[in-house]
Amino acid sequence: MKGFTLLEVLMALAILGIALIGIAPFLVASTGGALGAFPTGFQAGRQAKDYIVATEGAQAIMEHITKYLATNWSSYPEGSYLGGRTCPTVPTPADLADLVSKLNLPSQFSISVNIQARSWSGSAFGSPTCISPGEAYVKQIEVEVRWGAGGKVNLVTFVSSP
Repeated sequence: MKGFTLLEVLMALAILGIALIGIAPFLVASTGGALGAFPTGFQAGRQAKDYIVATEGAQAIMEHITKYLATNWSSYPEGSYLGGRTCPTVPTPADLADLVSKLNLPSQFSISVNIQARSWSGSAFGSPTCISPGEAYVKQIEVEVRWGAGGKVNLVTFVSSP
C-alpha cells in the first residue's frame, strides 16, 4: 500500500497550523491583512510614485527660481505664485508658467510658490517682514506640491542677493 496514514496527515496539518498561527500577526501588520496584501502593495507603490513625482517637480521649480534670482534679483518679487498662501499674490512670470506646463504633472497635483523677505540679525533669520531699502536680506523660497488625500511635499531654501 502506498500513501500516507491518517495519523501522518493529521500531524502534518497540525504542524502547518502552528506555523501559520505563528506568522499570522506579521502578515496582518505588514500588509494590512493577509487577503489584502496585493492592493496594499499596489497602493504603497502608487504613493511612492506620487511622492517622487512631486519631489522632482518641486525641485525643478526651486532650481529654476534660484537660477533666475542669481542673475536678476528682482525677477521674482516677494509674494505668492501659482496659488501660494502669502500676501501679496503676484502674477506668475511666463518662464515659471512654462516650466510648470513642461513638468507635465498629473492633474491632481497643485503647486504653490511663496517668496518672502527675511532679514538677518547676524545670528538668526527674522520673521517675514517688510524690508527697508538698503537693508541686507535674503529671500525665502518655499515650493509646495499637494495631491490626493493628504499627500504633500514642501521644499524651502534661502537665497541671498547676487
